[in-house]
Amino acid sequence: MVVLFHASRFISPYFTGLGFKLFGGGSAMGVDLFFVISGFIMVYTTTGRGHVSVKEFLTKRVVRIWPPYIIVTLIYIVGSGSITKYFSSASDFGRLLNSFTFIPTAIGQLPALSIGWTLNFEMYFYFVFGAAMLFGRARWLAFFAWVLVTLVGLPLIAGRRFSIDGSVDYAFSIPYLNLLTSPLIWLFTAGVAIGLLHRTRLKFTSDFYARLCVFALTGCAIWQYFAGFRFTHGISFAGMFVTPLVLVIVLASKSVQFSVPRWAVYLGDISFSLYLVHAIAQEQLQATLEGLGLNLITAGASFVFLTTCLAICLAALSQRYLEKGLSGWLRRRSTRAIRHVDSPHVDETGALAGALPFPTDQGSTPARTRES
Repeated sequence: MVVLFHASRFISPYFTGLGFKLFGGGSAMGVDLFFVISGFIMVYTTTGRGHVSVKEFLTKRVVRIWPPYIIVTLIYIVGSGSITKYFSSASDFGRLLNSFTFIPTAIGQLPALSIGWTLNFEMYFYFVFGAAMLFGRARWLAFFAWVLVTLVGLPLIAGRRFSIDGSVDYAFSIPYLNLLTSPLIWLFTAGVAIGLLHRTRLKFTSDFYARLCVFALTGCAIWQYFAGFRFTHGISFAGMFVTPLVLVIVLASKSVQFSVPRWAVYLGDISFSLYLVHAIAQEQLQATLEGLGLNLITAGASFVFLTTCLAICLAALSQRYLEKGLSGWLRRRSTRAIRHVDSPHVDETGALAGALPFPTDQGSTPARTRES
């Protein structure tokens, strides 16, 4: 959705004309959906783990995101010819360092790779979630207390009125305060709540109504997308239908087996890389063709198709060599090191001798969850 939104400018300028009618909702709805799913996944993949696995959890999250992001950012700024710009002044170099370390800058200023602004939120959420894990059985109390303090308490203390509108910026002088008080965090929080509901016995008692609810909310989300209704970020805006849609799919999946095409599963597998590299595919292909005097073919639906195909190809390579290759290698090495430090009884494969691969407080963890 985000890729096609950014490609919509090849049909008509952003937020105008046919490009907006076809793909205008992709950015807001796609990002909001991504945040909700992130919250759910964090609960799902850490079910049953105590404070012992916090180091491993955070290490895996960092090595999963950071190396591919850094490499793609460097490729992007070198390819766009802007690398000298970031070394021309202290402020620009500081912005580059902030981009590399997921630290937000001034209001309205994007990271070197623009889509990195969402990863700033993602990494912040990982650390908040990991910190909450330190509280053991009180982790959810700690988590939701932190959410209330930052999203409600801090704005009120500062004399502002708290909001659930994701476009609201409280304009604190410290940029990071604007991130941790951003109403966008409500989307992550909703995902966490959905994850906790998934762990309960709550489910649909009828497959008929389960499928009906999924169909109805899918229809509402599609309607919102094409109607251009409330196209700003936020749980009551672009997330108003995708949030309950995730909820009903999660609850329905307890009893209904949904069939997902293999190509869609693969797009899911490469989705992080696709998110990272699509700007390179779109901007560099356009610049290359225009440099060759082929301006006429760098516009229209055909160019949207071409750049999207190229982005998928680059994402497949990135996922294979950066995510599974580099990040996978770093994840295995770091996990093995952490387990050796945490326990003297670790066999050569990195598993705890005579115990589960991960310490738990609520029984064993499924194999696919451990792998995730």
